[in-house]
Amino acid sequence: MRLVGTLNKQSFVVHPCESITHREYKCLDNISIEGRITQEGLVGIWKDSVVENSSFNLKPVPWTEGTLTCEMMHQFPKVVFHATLNLGTGYLSPLTVDYECNGTIKNLSFMKTILNLNETIRRDWELGTSGGSIRYALARQKYFNFLSAGIAPDVFENEQKNFRYYYKISRDEHIQVIQRYFKLWAHQSLGNFETYTQFWDEYVRALSQLTKHYQSTFHFSKEKSEAYAKTVMQYIFLDAAGSTDGENQDISYLDKRIIASKALTEELVQVFKNAPQELLDQGLKTAILHQKSIDYLQALLDAGARIDVGNESALFFALKQPSVVTLLLSKQPNVNYENSFGKTTLFYAIAFNDHVLVELLLKNNADVNHRYISREKLDQSDYKVGVGFIRIDRPLRTPLMHAAQHSDVKMMKLLIDHGADITAQDENKATIADYAKGNNKKENLEFAHSLGVNENPNVSYQE
Repeated sequence: MRLVGTLNKQSFVVHPCESITHREYKCLDNISIEGRITQEGLVGIWKDSVVENSSFNLKPVPWTEGTLTCEMMHQFPKVVFHATLNLGTGYLSPLTVDYECNGTIKNLSFMKTILNLNETIRRDWELGTSGGSIRYALARQKYFNFLSAGIAPDVFENEQKNFRYYYKISRDEHIQVIQRYFKLWAHQSLGNFETYTQFWDEYVRALSQLTKHYQSTFHFSKEKSEAYAKTVMQYIFLDAAGSTDGENQDISYLDKRIIASKALTEELVQVFKNAPQELLDQGLKTAILHQKSIDYLQALLDAGARIDVGNESALFFALKQPSVVTLLLSKQPNVNYENSFGKTTLFYAIAFNDHVLVELLLKNNADVNHRYISREKLDQSDYKVGVGFIRIDRPLRTPLMHAAQHSDVKMMKLLIDHGADITAQDENKATIADYAKGNNKKENLEFAHSLGVNENPNVSYQE
């Protein structure tokens, strides 16, 4: 049997034909199939002499040949994005998907910054927790969700609302748990806090832009567009902020008091004096991050808050605030206090390209030849590669190497004037020239050459 009739992108009318001879067919006038093509498939009516009107709904399987094209996604979005697709669990996927399909939110210009921050934060969570080929599988699923959010936001909304979260809590409760967890993470370092602040600023901006995008592209109402955009942004947040493994982690009551307070009061000073030592120590760091006054910080110090505690000391948290650095240095802290992989405040100041701060630290006895810890020492620590949360590609790095990679010639000269070893090599035998070349710092590389330091031909530099 064959079918003849008309077919376009919206509707179809066909008539079955029976074979009379090998080459001739007679179409059956008493049988017809007509209907329309929808996002969910073929919907229509079958008419014949026995059954006058019989409705049908045929759902296509647009990836039967192992390929899911952009055209298929746009033509049958409610089929494609409602389906449970096998995108693979490792490096390879049994289904070839056009992840760059026109419409994905991944390629919207106003989403670039928030998605870059998503990747930055997620990499921090993933180090040592989910490695190897599973990262590729997670990335494919995320990119597929970005397609769904851009092409079929109503389907994406439904799928997210019905997603089952662990620990028998609702989606809203899960979001609140992760928000607290994310805030706790933010207060663990200056870099975390700056990333956290930038993320939420971008979140608000992108939410507004995505709402307008849904209004103009799909002609949804403002209310519906806002709802869809909010669901997308919540997904991006959850993907970035990781998981708490069911633990309801949060900043302390003292941190909350410090953040909420607008000024130092006698009542707050008494709270400081009665606070447990561990909370008081973190409270000093939290107060620094939230740019409390010098008098406020002094009250915490007078109450017994310690500077040299934690993965990074309070001095690390103060590096963007000169007056606070001066205050803390007046207390004679360990200026060479190092974090889990041997990084001191001097390395951060160099990366900030802050010559004044670097000179101040050096005048306060910062070790100009301090090194990251060795790979052997890292492997023996709680943060060994592949298990903990720290990964070092360049063990035994020095401040001068850091300057060659991240700063300028002026910074390199400053370090050398204070005794930096120009001939030092890291554990992979990389020189300052390798560091400059690896980060495309041409002037730094020329300066290294002028000092008689060349690249090591056996080193392939990659951060």
